[in-house]
Amino acid sequence: MAISEHDIQVNNRNVHYYEDGIINGRSVLLIHGGIGSADANWSTVIPDLSENYHVIAPDLPGFGKSDSLATNSSLANIVDWVMTFLDSQGIDQIAVIGHGFGALIARFIAAQHPQVIPAVVLINGGFVPGIPSLAKTLMGLPVIGSIVTRYLANATVSDDSLNEMIYQKEARTPQLVASAKANTGGFAQLMQTIATQPIPTNKQLLVAVLIVWGLEDRSVSVDEGTKLKATIPGAKFVEIEECGHFPQLEEHDIFDWQVKDFLIKNDPKNLDQIPGT
Repeated sequence: MAISEHDIQVNNRNVHYYEDGIINGRSVLLIHGGIGSADANWSTVIPDLSENYHVIAPDLPGFGKSDSLATNSSLANIVDWVMTFLDSQGIDQIAVIGHGFGALIARFIAAQHPQVIPAVVLINGGFVPGIPSLAKTLMGLPVIGSIVTRYLANATVSDDSLNEMIYQKEARTPQLVASAKANTGGFAQLMQTIATQPIPTNKQLLVAVLIVWGLEDRSVSVDEGTKLKATIPGAKFVEIEECGHFPQLEEHDIFDWQVKDFLIKNDPKNLDQIPGT
């Protein structure tokens, strides 16, 4: 089955998503971060996972061809957006893989809906970023806040910044760069949401967790990953050498093996066959 694109209305707003794989098989949801939309982030992941799973990768609100949410939407609203989308697909259980800010969204979804999300993979993200109080104040101001976040988003996807994030330069494809620069509006809105809106209080993960971290990421230190692991009981932490912010693109084979191994070991059907689980 080839990758297909679809659009669906969720709460009267368009959601664009990519789909591939075994429709009646175990499902996997891919949540991209702030740099680029779904197709650029998961171009190598979707075909590989679709050999064994039903894979769905939506464009987050304001990214790609998905409509933005209302102004002043919170992370809780984004979590609700994801869950409503899953309901529209008739999915009652799904593993989630999130990258960057998408990992933070995946973390909140899994924390609040463990009966739906039995396993989660966090890629170079998943922690609540520390934002200076002055920056939060500026981001929360009318008009000025939007200007500040748009400036920060543009700076984050500048050529120099992308070069610092991406260690394996062949992963810095024209598609990724173009998508990153075309989606700064969605990135700015997501950044403003995280900086100015309330953070969900329930972020404790009680499901199976794999944390994957590219060690050469100059935008997010591996120290953040080790601190994150310390807060999640039983989490597996995998460091990938000679790899930057995009393990799924830079070290695809290693990433693919780690994720598939994790999903197989944490398949609820397999766990049911193990005494004591």
